[in-house]
This record gives sequence, C-alpha cells and structure tokens, in this order.
Amino acid sequence: MSSSALNKIGEHSAGKKSLFGRLTSYRLYAFALVIALSAVTVWSFDRTVSDRLRIFLNTHESSHLLHLALMIKVFGKGGVLFLLVWVMAIKRWKQTAVVACLAMLLVSPIVGAGKLFFERERPDKADKRSFPSGDAAAVTAFFVPIASAFPATTPIAIAGVAAIGIERVILGRHYPSDALAGIAIGVFAGAVVLSLKISLKPRIRRLLRRSWLTAGLGLLVPIRLFSVGGEYLKNFLVVFGPAVALIVVAPFVRSWMRTLGRGPMSLLKVREETLALGLAAIIFAGFLFTTTRSTLWGRDETRFSEATVEMIHSGNYLVPTFNGNLRPDKPILIYWLMSLPVRVFGPTELACRFFAPLASALVCFLTYCLGSNLVGPGIGFFALVILAMTPLFFIIGTLATADAVLLASIVAAFFVFEAALRAGPKKVNAVGLGVVLGVALLTKGPVGLVIPLISIVAVLLISRRLSGVWIRYVFISTLLAIGIFLAWGIPANEATGGELFRRGIGHHVLDRMSQPLEGHGGNFFLFLPYYIPVIFLTFFPWTLYLPAALSAVWGGRVGGENTRIFLLSWMIPTFLVMSFVLTKLPHYILPIYPALALAVAATVRAAKEGRLNAQDLSWLRRGRWFFGVVGFFIAIVLMVGPWFEPLMGIKLPGFDAGGDHLIWYMVSLGLILLVMTVLALKEHAAGRHWSAVGVLVAGVVCVGFTLSVFALPAVERFKVARPLAEAIRSKTGSDVPAAVFKYNEPSLIFYIGRQRLKSLRTDEDVIAWAKESEPGVLVISREALGRIEASSGSLGLERICAVRGFNFERGRWMDVVALGRKLR
Repeated sequence: MSSSALNKIGEHSAGKKSLFGRLTSYRLYAFALVIALSAVTVWSFDRTVSDRLRIFLNTHESSHLLHLALMIKVFGKGGVLFLLVWVMAIKRWKQTAVVACLAMLLVSPIVGAGKLFFERERPDKADKRSFPSGDAAAVTAFFVPIASAFPATTPIAIAGVAAIGIERVILGRHYPSDALAGIAIGVFAGAVVLSLKISLKPRIRRLLRRSWLTAGLGLLVPIRLFSVGGEYLKNFLVVFGPAVALIVVAPFVRSWMRTLGRGPMSLLKVREETLALGLAAIIFAGFLFTTTRSTLWGRDETRFSEATVEMIHSGNYLVPTFNGNLRPDKPILIYWLMSLPVRVFGPTELACRFFAPLASALVCFLTYCLGSNLVGPGIGFFALVILAMTPLFFIIGTLATADAVLLASIVAAFFVFEAALRAGPKKVNAVGLGVVLGVALLTKGPVGLVIPLISIVAVLLISRRLSGVWIRYVFISTLLAIGIFLAWGIPANEATGGELFRRGIGHHVLDRMSQPLEGHGGNFFLFLPYYIPVIFLTFFPWTLYLPAALSAVWGGRVGGENTRIFLLSWMIPTFLVMSFVLTKLPHYILPIYPALALAVAATVRAAKEGRLNAQDLSWLRRGRWFFGVVGFFIAIVLMVGPWFEPLMGIKLPGFDAGGDHLIWYMVSLGLILLVMTVLALKEHAAGRHWSAVGVLVAGVVCVGFTLSVFALPAVERFKVARPLAEAIRSKTGSDVPAAVFKYNEPSLIFYIGRQRLKSLRTDEDVIAWAKESEPGVLVISREALGRIEASSGSLGLERICAVRGFNFERGRWMDVVALGRKLR
C-alpha cells in the first residue's frame, strides 16, 4: 500500500506521523528482528518471571486484575479480530480492512509452524504449544496496517498489543518470550503485506457495499458462534456486541431518519395512528419482558405485591394489609388491578408488574395523541418514542408500584381536557375528566387530583378562558372525582376506625409535604433545586435537546400560543409543587415527562426546518454540553469506576472469579453510552438532528437489551430473599409459622408464602422463641446468631440453609441463616 493511499484512507490524520507511519517496510522488518532478539534475550528469565507473577497473584487481592485480563483476552482471538476488520469495512475503511485481514492470515501458518517446531510447554502445563503466542501475533498484525493508515491510533495500537501480551503472561498461557516472539511475527506479517502496496480497484470497492457487508456480517456471526471455538466470539459479543452493533447501524441511521423525518407514514406506508398503536404494543411487550428478568426489587414492590396476595387470600377487597397489618400508604385501586393478573398467573413477578407496562404503553399512546392535536402530524409519534426511552419512565414502567397507573390517569386527564379546549366544555367531557381524576385519586390519593387540576386551572387562567362555563366544568369533574374516591374511602375508613384516613392522609400526604420522610430529602433550601439534576440524569439522553426545547416552548416557537400555554402550564406548576414538598424522590417529577417529550419532539422538527431563533440555537449548542458531560461521566463511571472498588473500601457484587461477572455488563453499558454520546454529538454538531435522534434511539435500545437480557439476570445471583424462601418452602409446610430477626426485608414476606411473619426485637426474644414447643422457622443474620450463641450457648435449632447476598437497597453484603424449630 502506497503512502498516498494510506493518507486517503486516514484523511483525518493527514500530516501527522506515528511510529508505524514513519517506518517503511524494510524498517518494519528491522523492528521485527529487534523484538525477536528481545524474545531470545528474555528466554532464560521466563520461568523466574512467570513463577513470581503466580506468587504475586496468589498472595494479593487480584480479582480485578484477573477480570481485566479475561476481558482483554478475547481481543487476541482470530474470530473477534476478523469481526472488527469486517466492521472497519462497513465503516468504509475497506482498503485498511483488507490489508489487516491479509496480515492476520499470513500470521497463522508462521505461528503454527513455530508451535510445532519448538513444542514448548505452557506455564499452566496445559499443552506444548506455548511458543510463540498466536494471540500476540494476530493482534499485532491487526494493528500494524491500522496504525500506518491512521497515525492517530498509534497509542491505541501500542497499548492494545502490550495488553494482549501481558494478559497472556498473567493468565499463565505464555511466557514473556512467547509474547515477544508473537509480536515480532505480527510486525513481520504487517511489513510483508504493506510492502505489496495493495490498492483496491474501484470495481472491487463497489462490490464491497455497506449493505452487503452488513448482511454478510449478520449471516456469518451466528455461523461462527455455533462452530468450534465460538465461545470467544460469544464472550466478546456479550460485552462489546451492543456497542459494535451501534457502530455498525449508525451509518444507516442517517438515511432512515431522513425518510422518517418526512413523517412516519413515509417509511412504512401505513397510517400514523396505526404505527403509533403498533409501537405502543411493542413498548408494552418490551417492558413486560423486562419484568420477567428479575425478582421484585426493594421494599415498595414487595409491599404492593404482598398486600395484593393478602387481599386475595383474605377476600378483603376493602382495606389493604401487609403482613396482616393495615397498609394505608396508597388507596385501593392498584391492589384491585394487580389482583387480576395475580389470580390468573399466580403471585409471579410478571403478574404483579403487569399493569405497569400496560399503563406505560397507554401513556405513550396518549402522548402521541396529544402531540398530534397540540403541535401537528409526526410530533406525537416522536414524542412517544422519546418518552418511552427515558430511564425514569422505563424504570417506573417495569415496577410493581402505583406510579405508572398514576401517570396514565394524569395524562388521560390532560387528553380529555385538551379535547374540551378544542371542542368546548361539554357534560360528557366533564364526566370523562371526573372519571380519570377519580382513577388518579384511587391510585395515589390527593396528589392524583392536585397535579392535573392546578395545571388545568393554570391553562384557563393564562389563556383567559376561566368563565362560568369552565368553572362549572372543572367543579363537576372535581366533585365526581372526589365522589368516586369517597365511595371507597368512607366505608374503608369506617372499617379501620378512622385509621385509614388518619395515617393515609395525615402521615403519607401532609407529613410528606412538611418534612422529609424516611431520609428522602433534607434541608429545604439545599434540596430546593433537587429536581433540576434529577431531570438531567433521568431524562437522558434527550437532555441533548432539552435546553433548546424549553427555550422554544417559552418563546412560543413550537406549535403556537395555545401549545405554549398548555405545555408550560403542564410542566411549571408540577415542578414547583414537587420542589416545595420536603419529601423528595426522583419519580415524583415523572408527570411532566410527557410534556418534556412533546417539547423535545417539536423542537427537533423546528430545528430541522430552521424555525428556531438565535436564542434557541444558542441553547441548542449548549445542549451538547449538558448531554456530553452526563453521557461521558456515566460511561466512564461504568467502565472505570468498578476497577477502583478496593480504593473506595467497598466490595461490590460480580467480582468473584468463579461467579457471574457483573462488571462485564457494567463495562458493556458504559461502552454503549460512550459510543452513543460520541456519535450523537457528531450528528448534532453537523446539524443532522434527525440522525442524532436515530442514534439516541438505537443507543437506548442497545442499553435496554443489555440490561434485560444480561445484566438483570446476572444481578439475581446476589439477591437473598428468593433463594432463602425457596429453601424454607422446600423443607417446611406452609402452615409452619416464621419469625425474623435482623432481616426485616419485605421481599422475604412475599417469597416465603406465609400469611404472617413475626418480627423479633431483642436477643431475649430470639432465645424465648427457640424454647417454644411448636414447629417454626427463624430467619436471622449470621452476625446476630453468632452473638447470641456466644453469650447464651447453642439455641438447639436445626439449620435449614444459609445465604450470602448483597442488599442493593442498603449497599452492603449480608449473611442470613434459616433455622428450624421442632420440624420433625
């Protein structure tokens, strides 16, 4: 390959020079010879270095080093390197890809002949194929042509070759001289191929079309995965596959989004309403699939789920209970809804979470309808996509809590009210608004009525429509909503002697407003701007356009004056109310997210059509900083942070050498975010806003795929409640009562399947419980058990099981023991 050809391939690095770029072919031969002589020199020190390294790894905390070595290992395998070469060709670096491919092919017979000739035993005694290192040779042959074509990649090339060589030594597969010899062979192979000065003819370049190469990649990868030696490619794809897929898809995004930007119908030749319904159904299916990938999280999910199960068992559909005690936290509707799938499917994660994905899909479709009515065709469709691909919406849409249903009822209220604004206030609209507000009240209490009501009043006041007719309209709707709530609330309150309203309204509403409960909040002035960073984190990645969207909506440059009033009245009152409430949680701000999605969708269209003014364009450029800082920060934390875990004095799950390597999935998520951030910033800076949207959508899909398919199941290995409950159920009957001490987690109550768990408060209570004559089960922390038996002697209980896991809510490890009393 000639120097001019290389410069054409690497136009971005023209004029720059690197180690490989300065070396002509014969100098590369000399460089290979020098490395080979180095291999000969260190041959006599190989065993000493290998033995000392093994001693070091056995006497020091080295799990992170081994994890890193195992992760790097896959980059030395031929199947992975040829996959990367193929991706380079798809990215239109065809000539460099061909040269790298030929260099790696040349390495194979040389390495094979060397292994047969020397027959050197590996440090781990696995076989006699130690010299030279094939991985080091392959990765060097891969990098030499790339560094020659793209001088800026030289540091990456050097680091990559060194990493593979060191990894081979760390894992005990090769001696240092083996790695050096492999590097020398790789440099030699690269020099040979470069000296041929290969130049692809235009006809061959045309044959290597991007679409054909992508189709070929999709065909060959599955074949390779199921062939001998495909496990390395599988490991690579699990960790790096989603990021590579995003890189491969990115070139196609521009043309797809150019077509889609003219309207969703132009792409699929169907009505926009049908497409929106289909996409809402896909969102429902995707969220529902995610609900099956993990057991119930935290305390809220298990409390809602267990209260539903208790409702079904007791037949009391009037008052919710948890572990036999009144649960006044939320009104009754969410338990009624959850009881339907639980009766059909049993007390499973899918059944308990079923209505969250369903409500989320409804929210998405209603957002589409509002966007089409408020702003125009196409906007609602993109707002639907944007909303579904925000982290906070995804989390709430897959949890067994009341928040997704509450959001659906609030958005439904805005939908009914917006229809009344267009057609005029009618009785049927007032009844419809009253019904959905009543649903909101029955779902989460007064907040379900207050949030939409203050926004509705704000719209009428700002638009100067607050006439007697509208006052009657709002009054009838509010009265009907309160009537629906009281139809359940009054008999339920009487059944509890007034306790339901006293605690449900007094504590869970008024106290939350006046003081931070359960540590959720703090100093009033310090936490006043709490929801600003929350939005920039949980509305990511659409914060790229959020500053410009807020500016454009404020200035009335998207959708007109009516849209401006409606969206601002939707967002601002809720934001202010939640900011002044002293108890703060991220999902409290979720009701404004559909409005933010509508604003962003309209702004992207306005930017494409050149309808933004100078102020909006200034905020559009600033959006890159908000987006870039968050994107790069999260990516770096995920990829780099876990490796510094020992320095922080903590121990995270997923680092033990024999278990599921959760750190791999963290790195995978970080890589996806890094690639997405870089590609989106590039498209945004070039003014290709539809392309930027496409990149963000593709990136979020990759994140969701990695989370649902790989990360969430891997996390399950570190949970305690379910395996503990399964062991107890397998050895005891459902009539055997259970007690807990120092492990009062609601998740155990749900999974153990007992009607009521007794909570012991002191060591003396545990000792007294152990002396009772009836059969029973005690779940106790190992620490507490050791303390009690050290001071009072053995409790004389039968050990059922012991489970070690990670408490994700409290961020610490725990050891829990289940003990039986008089089980036989």
